[in-house]
Amino acid sequence: MIVTAHRFGAPRCLLNRFLSLAFLLLPLLTIVGSRDVRAQTAADGSSAEAQSDEAADLKRRAAAIARQTMSPFCPGRTLADCPSPNATTWRQDIRQMLAEGMSAAEIQKVLEARAGGNLSGIPNRRSSYILPLALALGAAALLIWVLARFRGVAERKKKTEKKKDVEQLGVDDARLEEELALEGEDDDDV
Repeated sequence: MIVTAHRFGAPRCLLNRFLSLAFLLLPLLTIVGSRDVRAQTAADGSSAEAQSDEAADLKRRAAAIARQTMSPFCPGRTLADCPSPNATTWRQDIRQMLAEGMSAAEIQKVLEARAGGNLSGIPNRRSSYILPLALALGAAALLIWVLARFRGVAERKKKTEKKKDVEQLGVDDARLEEELALEGEDDDDV
C-alpha cells in the first residue's frame, strides 16, 4: 500500500480508515439513539405515538382486507383499486369494523351479505376448476401429438435416405462389377 501525505500532513490511508469506521458506526449510533428516544417517550407516558401506531396498523389491516375483497361496483377490481364512491364508503366501513374489533373473516362475511355473493375472488364451485384443467390437459396432449408427428416424419425421412443409400450402393456395386468384368476382358486380350 502506498501512503501519500494529505494536505494537512496526515497519511491518506489513516483518513480513509477513519471515514470508513465513521460510516460503519453511524448507523449503529442512529439505532441506539432511536431506541433511547423511544424508551424515553414510553417512559414519559406519551400515548400519541402509540395511537398513531394503532391507527397505522388499523389502516394497514383495512387496506389488506380491501385488496383481498373483490368490488361489486367495479367488475374485475378489488375494493382497494375501485374508484367508485360506494367502494370508498365500503373501505371506510372496513376501518370502522376493524376499530370495533371484528376479525377479517367476520368483515368478509358482512361484506358478502351486503353484496349477496362471493367477494373473495376464489371460485366456490368445483366445476370452476374443470375448464382450466381440461384446457391444460388438451394443450399438453396436442403438444405430445405434434412432437410425435415431427419425430415420425424425421424417422421416415431417415429411413428413406437409408434406402436411397442402399439402392445407390447396389447400383454402384453393379457398375463396379461391370467395369471389372470389362477390365478383365481387356487384360485377357493383351
